[in-house]
Amino acid sequence: MKGESDKHVVFDLTSKIVDFVVIYSDTDNSPLSLFILAEEELVAIDLQNPDFPVFKPPYLNSIHSSAVTCINQLSDVSEDVYSRLESCNEVDKVSKNDWPISGGSCNSIQHHKGRDILLTGHEDGSVKLWSAGGIALTLLGQLNTAKYFSTDDEGNDDGELSERGEEDEEGWPPFRKVGSFDPYSDDPRMAIKKVAMCKNSGRVFIGGTAGQVVICDLVDEDSELNLKVLKADLVTEKEGFTWKGHSSLTLKNNEIKLSKGYQPTSIMQINPPASINSLGFQSSWGIMAVGTAHGLVFMDCVTQTIITSKCTLNAQDIANADDNPMSRRKSLKKSLRESFRRLRKGRSQRNIDKKKIGTVETVRRDLRSDSPESRPIERQVEARSGFDDGLGSMVRCLHFANTYIANGTTLSPTLWAGTNSGQILIFMLTLPKNPKEIQLKHRAPVIDIQVLDSSGLPITDESDESIPHRVLIASEEQFKIFLLPTLKPCGKYKLTAHEGSRIRRVGFTSFISKSDDSVKENCFVCLTNLGDIAVHSLPELKRQIQTSCIKKEDVIAISTLVFTSNGEAFYLSSSSEIQRVSVAAAKVMLPNGTISLSSNARMEAPASPPLPASTVNKATDNNNGDVHNETTVSEVSADITLDSVKDHTVISQSMETSINENSRLEQQQQQQSKLSPPLPLLPPPTLIISSTQSNKGELKGLESQVNGVLSDNLDNSVVIEDHLNQMEVQGKMEATVTAGAD
Repeated sequence: MKGESDKHVVFDLTSKIVDFVVIYSDTDNSPLSLFILAEEELVAIDLQNPDFPVFKPPYLNSIHSSAVTCINQLSDVSEDVYSRLESCNEVDKVSKNDWPISGGSCNSIQHHKGRDILLTGHEDGSVKLWSAGGIALTLLGQLNTAKYFSTDDEGNDDGELSERGEEDEEGWPPFRKVGSFDPYSDDPRMAIKKVAMCKNSGRVFIGGTAGQVVICDLVDEDSELNLKVLKADLVTEKEGFTWKGHSSLTLKNNEIKLSKGYQPTSIMQINPPASINSLGFQSSWGIMAVGTAHGLVFMDCVTQTIITSKCTLNAQDIANADDNPMSRRKSLKKSLRESFRRLRKGRSQRNIDKKKIGTVETVRRDLRSDSPESRPIERQVEARSGFDDGLGSMVRCLHFANTYIANGTTLSPTLWAGTNSGQILIFMLTLPKNPKEIQLKHRAPVIDIQVLDSSGLPITDESDESIPHRVLIASEEQFKIFLLPTLKPCGKYKLTAHEGSRIRRVGFTSFISKSDDSVKENCFVCLTNLGDIAVHSLPELKRQIQTSCIKKEDVIAISTLVFTSNGEAFYLSSSSEIQRVSVAAAKVMLPNGTISLSSNARMEAPASPPLPASTVNKATDNNNGDVHNETTVSEVSADITLDSVKDHTVISQSMETSINENSRLEQQQQQQSKLSPPLPLLPPPTLIISSTQSNKGELKGLESQVNGVLSDNLDNSVVIEDHLNQMEVQGKMEATVTAGAD
């Protein structure tokens, strides 16, 4: 709370406050800013402005203001779109002053020349656009689709969403909500499942949990809109399918006030209101396609009309959708029966005679040695039933391409759709009655589809018309390439059969040489369920390199990873962190910074008391001229690991005990030297140790140590031999040091 005459404000944050600090001016010691460190975010407030606005943070942004549900990445966004995003992001309620913390500099950082944007979809229906070209993520723009729909407990009737930063004038002192972290969601149906963006126009395509699809464009001025919804029915009651999930969202009837920035131009509602699983668009054609668990819908974005819809459900999917108790009991019995069969099979294999196994292994080893080259063992991959990982009708990926599909001479605009049962549907945008179709034999879910030109690059609007064109089909188990328009297979790579892993994410990139920018290599990158990233060449499908990236137990990171076109990848390493990795040597973003501190800002080291001269002399004499003995404590502790700390502690205790014993003995020597008159020649200190049968070994080791020490200090071998003979004669078990003449 800050008070000045009659001005009082209480800043209210959603997460628990850890600490706060006030930064003062160097000249008049007046408060400049207030920094509040909460558990989920860092908030800075401008105290020079009487309205106390917040600062726009240049780093340490809270990406998880609402739980992140999906991410996507865009490279080389057009300069016009990027500048418009920056201008629209200027908020009036944000402080105009510079960030109050300064100091430090970034050294030798390879800034990306292009403009990269990272898109994040959130649980509350919001979409945020982040600038990802530098080290830190900075917010470029955001939009909230929740304000377009009505919820069960609607709090605002005027169509406006309550903004953070507004004071509650009813109570005293007035509370003001600050910070962006808000983990609460009014309706789970608002969650964003798919988000995409056109890098040339800035148009954003958003797919939600309840079958809602929102298309937003950049607008440079405020407006009031009366929204309308387009409805698309995929399944009718005549087909015998009944939806038992959540209901669809209801659009607000009144006009909605919208500020400059992203504003909705089209809203589509798909029935049944299942989650949007795939989304594709082609801006130059003005068309969009979305896929759910029941089919796909084509939409004309220019005329804002539904072109057509395609239901991918079959009789088996409709039967499996009926979740009656009888079907569950049958599946439970079947799974138990299969489990017992596997147990019996495992026991029978363990009971095989070991001699027989050894003979078989010997024969196999001989056969392998005679073969010219070893080939990987191909596992038997059984065909799937189509609904092991969900409905077989689920559309997993969509891809637009202008390629040869009708014949080998004419380019045709096409749409490629891959389903969960390994089915690929190919549509020409002229929509013939019988579109072409590919059915993969193993029926694995299709992860990605990409049409390649003659050089192995993905087809774009600027691609040439040189033939042949190829299409790469990436399923969970293998990569396969078909020639167009004949759809003849021309290459494949079986990942599951050879290595036992499955594909989760696929990306296409051009690797640029680190020494020569003109040298490029076209490849595609894939992520497996084991967390490994592999790079394969195009169109040969040869694996170039494979490395471990993510732990196989981190399912969230694997499911959220997205590849970029320049060899990088982003994924959620936790609910509040996005990890950035790179497999391209020419594209590595590593921070290397220094912090400059003034002399008065440095903490002075505590002055240590000077050591006595005798102690210094003793420490110097013990080195015996050996450079290795001059090791400092800091050098020793730097090599100590966590597991060896206990051992070093024990050694240090024994060293302290021996040092204390030596000091006590030295005091005794000094006292004896004071009592007795000085002698012309003093022999070396004599170590007298009695020996028994049990400590003969210890005596020999100690004897060697005495020999070494005495030989370094004196060149009197006769005296040493006399004292060693005296050690064998003594019968006591105590150790004393005497200094006497021989």
